Amino acid sequence: MDSTPTPSSHDGAAHPPGGRTVAPLREGQMLFGRYRLVRELGRGGMGVVLRATDTELGVDMALKLVPDLLIHDEDALQDLREEVLRGMVLTHPGIVRTHGLVRDESMAAIVMEYVDGGTFHDLRKLQPGGCFEPAELLPWLEQLCPALDYAHFEIQLAHRDLKPRNLMYTHTGRIKVADFGISSNLGDSMTRVTSPGLSSGTPSYMSPQQIMGERPSHLDDIYALGATLFELLTGKPPFYQGDILYQVLEKEAPGMNEMRAKLGVSGTAEIPGTWERAVAACLAKSPDRRPPSASHVVEALATGEVIVTSGGGKDPDAPAGEKHRGRLPKKKRGAGWALAAVLAVAAAAGGTLLVSSRPHGTKAGQETHPLLIRMPDALPPAVAGSAYSHQAEAGGGSPPYRWTADGDGLPDGLELDGDGRLHGTPQSAAEYQMDFVVSDSASGRSTKRVSLSVTPPPVTSRRAEETSAPPLRWITPAELPSGMVGVPYRLVLEVEGGAPPYSWESGSASPPAGISLGEDGTLSGTPEQEFSGGFKVRVKDRDGTELERVLGLSILPRPEAAAAAEDDSKPAVKASRSKPFVNSIGMRFVPAGSEGVLFSVHLTRVGDFRKFADEAAPDMSGQVVAIEKGGPAKYKRMPLDWTNPGFAQTDEHPVCAVSWQDSVKFCDWLTNRELQDGTIPAGFRYRLPLDKEWRKALAAPGANPSSRYPWGDGSPPNFQCNLAGAEIRNGEIPEQWKFIEGFRDNAPFPSPVGHFPANRYGLHDIYGNLWQFCMDATDSAADKRLLRGGSWLTFDPDELALAASFDRLSAVRCVDAGFRCVLAPNRPDSP
Repeated sequence: MDSTPTPSSHDGAAHPPGGRTVAPLREGQMLFGRYRLVRELGRGGMGVVLRATDTELGVDMALKLVPDLLIHDEDALQDLREEVLRGMVLTHPGIVRTHGLVRDESMAAIVMEYVDGGTFHDLRKLQPGGCFEPAELLPWLEQLCPALDYAHFEIQLAHRDLKPRNLMYTHTGRIKVADFGISSNLGDSMTRVTSPGLSSGTPSYMSPQQIMGERPSHLDDIYALGATLFELLTGKPPFYQGDILYQVLEKEAPGMNEMRAKLGVSGTAEIPGTWERAVAACLAKSPDRRPPSASHVVEALATGEVIVTSGGGKDPDAPAGEKHRGRLPKKKRGAGWALAAVLAVAAAAGGTLLVSSRPHGTKAGQETHPLLIRMPDALPPAVAGSAYSHQAEAGGGSPPYRWTADGDGLPDGLELDGDGRLHGTPQSAAEYQMDFVVSDSASGRSTKRVSLSVTPPPVTSRRAEETSAPPLRWITPAELPSGMVGVPYRLVLEVEGGAPPYSWESGSASPPAGISLGEDGTLSGTPEQEFSGGFKVRVKDRDGTELERVLGLSILPRPEAAAAAEDDSKPAVKASRSKPFVNSIGMRFVPAGSEGVLFSVHLTRVGDFRKFADEAAPDMSGQVVAIEKGGPAKYKRMPLDWTNPGFAQTDEHPVCAVSWQDSVKFCDWLTNRELQDGTIPAGFRYRLPLDKEWRKALAAPGANPSSRYPWGDGSPPNFQCNLAGAEIRNGEIPEQWKFIEGFRDNAPFPSPVGHFPANRYGLHDIYGNLWQFCMDATDSAADKRLLRGGSWLTFDPDELALAASFDRLSAVRCVDAGFRCVLAPNRPDSP
């Protein structure tokens, strides 16, 4: 399996935090007592992937290394074991096989099938115009969609991270889905460790329901399939810049032909209306408006039929009388350039191309299995008075399924949802017989009688209960995560101890307008207006023990809304780590040790700088100081710029190859822009930080006035940041370039902002990733400006030291430097 790009692709994906401090892996090294390392295949957002030979079986496997932060987290490893076990059940030829999980005292890895091919992320870029044509993509979809249906309805497993990087092709013309459930599980675990309360996933491909943390569904994959098709056909996913999460929740996706025009994709035919409508249906905000299965999607694309939604009807946006408009002529269907490419590769390798197709005359989605209920005759037992939950399972038929109870009905206190979840609190101990009925979208029906044993609660004396039951206490902190006007909000309040189940209700001071509290403790809704304050919540357990707490919550304006001033006479911008100030382009600012000065949480991003370049059109001519692949271990001037610094970057990467002068121009542009639209009050401006302000904002662990380095006196660094560690031995950076011995951060190039943990002020990459310009001129020359923080290429102990003074001419652009903005009032002593 080779589901992550190779190092030669300059992958811009996030690299896992928690670099290894063990010796670097080397070719021929034995891993886990069985696998001999062949080479590193690549690095993705959630792990390093290796190609290794199984010495017992004599075949090559792919080893996906588990990020270091999770190796000793038993909860995360147990979740991963369960996901691997589920993945091992997938045996479809269109899905990369999972073989198991291995672990030793220092590493853990998922053993997977090795796929000798590439990803569709890379294959797309090789197409004329940088994207597929529908006729070229259709044969691949005719392989992909049955594989998804198999996982969704035969195995009941959703992928949750479907995207072009997780779609692979072999040199024999077979498409394979990689990382089924694995990436999302690693992402959930890593998010739990590094950013509690956030959802993991790749935002551009996540459905609104996945962003909101709702129960996983195969319809999340249908949304991701739509986003994937959109990218393969246009070159970009529907939402790829700015506040992506907000756009996924609130904005309708543009048309694909519209996106092609926006991106300047030329030399391509117009995408047929059938394809536009099918992809738009996949991207519907409501799951009920999406196609019920992947086969429905490919059938609509192949035949021109109006697509059926999971709600049971046809796409209401499809114009009448256009059933066959945009239908692709059958004689033109083919893999086009893509299939020709793998044919050429296979021929050059002396291999045989195997092309799979449907039986003659069969349409996608026609092959269905009998509808049946996949449940044991006896359900897991329940305890009277205790919460119970069990998920019913079905297979075959024509999904989606709807569940009902027949016969004697259900025990008092239990309910059966339409999606098959049996839940509630049984009231009486007894033996129950229940008839579960499942029906599909084609009116198929299957019935099964199952039994449920409800046992009485353990008999204990009141004295024993009083001494053994822990006291009821709050887990949810008093200060809740902030929300945003008009954006759906959801949070499950938590307590522990006492005698479950718990019931919840609001106190005299209610939640903000638009948000309600459910009896199960779920705070949800869409806030209608700004709010900052507290409201009371009461929780009660089965025995009547009651707790009340005042919870604080801030509902912020939309990012594009103007920031409120304190009053007309004394304008001010207020912010805290939990309630940052958000400006008009989505940059967040928090206080960081200097009175009245707010620091940007992140280095200025490529997406931020692009807005400046588009509006202000600054003169960015000239060359960039960079390093040459395969060249000497030194900087040289090269014909590059901030849009192409010599390695891949996304809008979420910090902008580099900019000068001090460019940085100041950006700050001036942003100041003028936001003074005019009222985002910042009069008397405030954006600028670069002063050295004394940067030093206060550093707040690194172990740093004090006498420390040599931000992390203390020892070397290598013992906290997480992006410097030149052993990861730069990737074949892209000159072999002679030095690195910090015994240190590895797994980011050979600049990493996306927010990738490494924040410091105590909430600032990311205050040290490492890119050198940061300060306002200060240095003693060496008036035209030289101070740099702070080190970069992804920094290895010299003298440059890493806190006392070091490192400067650069203000007009020089280099791939190792960027900048961070601060927002501060104009003062007589301001620079």
